[in-house]
Amino acid sequence: MAVAVKHRLFLPLCVLLGGASVPLSAQETNPTPPQAPTVDANSVAALKARVVLEQGGKQYTAGQVLEAVFHFNPSLRLPVEQDPSYCALYLASQRFVDQVHAFSDRLQLEAHQVPVVLPQQLEAEAVAWAEDRKRAARAAAVLASHGLEIEVRARIIAQQQADFSVPELRRHMLRSVPEFFGMLQCSWIRAPLFDKEQQRALTSVERRKRYDQLDQAAQRLTAQELSWEQAVEQYCADPVTRERKGAVGILRRTQTDRFEEPLLRGLFADLGYKNLQGSMLRGPLMGDRWVYLVRIESLRIQGVVDLNLVLDRVARSLRETMLREQLSKWRLDTPPQVLAPLLPTQG
Repeated sequence: MAVAVKHRLFLPLCVLLGGASVPLSAQETNPTPPQAPTVDANSVAALKARVVLEQGGKQYTAGQVLEAVFHFNPSLRLPVEQDPSYCALYLASQRFVDQVHAFSDRLQLEAHQVPVVLPQQLEAEAVAWAEDRKRAARAAAVLASHGLEIEVRARIIAQQQADFSVPELRRHMLRSVPEFFGMLQCSWIRAPLFDKEQQRALTSVERRKRYDQLDQAAQRLTAQELSWEQAVEQYCADPVTRERKGAVGILRRTQTDRFEEPLLRGLFADLGYKNLQGSMLRGPLMGDRWVYLVRIESLRIQGVVDLNLVLDRVARSLRETMLREQLSKWRLDTPPQVLAPLLPTQG
């Protein structure tokens, strides 16, 4: 929490009224020192000075993260720096939380001396990232909104091997055939990672609490302490899903235009190449805006499983897996403590 800074004021023995000096009375020559004005803890300057990341024994402020963001989106500088209300709203948003995480990952790259990449490589990864999510966005637009993340991804991918052998691709495909040829019949329990009333992202403590609640639900379901219907009623924080008793329907890995990409990535990972026997619980899985506990009720493989039909998708998936494994290793070695979102200081 930011601390208001008090300034000592030294006043002369007279006050100026209308340009004329007026002597102070004897009683007024030693007045009780007035209360010094305080700096608005929610001003733009104060907000930018607040620490949002601790990593590697150093602290990083909101202002440092914003400067990195402005590099990709200069048009954001004006509203953030001139409108305190907008600045506060932005620094409390999930977008800013994601940018702090990306800033943290970029520090990892710098610590491991991962080279920078050419603008063309940034643009290529921006296009690929948008295609992964079925977004019809130009590279410039993607970089403006997710530039730090794209830079991290592009620099790591540039260090990977240029091509993969057929055995490498086949081995990755067989880790989870449903990712490329399957569909899952699912139900879920989910809880939001945002506070709708306060219009802000959840803090790391609040996110952890939501995660732990769904993890508790998973443990109780596994121990058969409650039915799926009871778990939905007790743990699901989404009224629409709760009304449907958790039923979602059929999910495919490519449905990133309908469902959160991190959810689908986690849901379809490492499912092997055999049909599912009975139901399976997956999660909790952290999405961008929700945390999920998913029940896979059935799995169906469509068509002939042929690597040649999905060669590009398998290669992209393998690069994604390698990228995330590398980031996980670095984060484990040098754990970041993300202190975003920034909440308004009271009083």
